[in-house]
Amino acid sequence: MKTLPKERRYETLSYLPPLTDAQIVRQVQYILDQGYIPAVEFS
Repeated sequence: MKTLPKERRYETLSYLPPLTDAQIVRQVQYILDQGYIPAVEFS
């Protein structure tokens, strides 16, 4: 098994209120702009 380097950062959209598609795009773009790797959970 291969793991990612320690210098990578991760961010999730946990515990946010329901968002529109446009709001989700803005959230993910912000995360990417910060150099994080987004992990989106959904149900």
